[in-house]
Amino acid sequence: MEIGRYALIGVGAVILRDVDPHPLVLGNSARAIG
Repeated sequence: MEIGRYALIGVGAVILRDVDPHPLVLGNSARAIG
């Protein structure tokens, strides 16, 4: 699993897969919001 540069991860977010650069990620089973 890799978290992209400048990604913002919300408190309590559960990361299950790679996160692209620059998104805002929130939620349980995290999803890109912005």
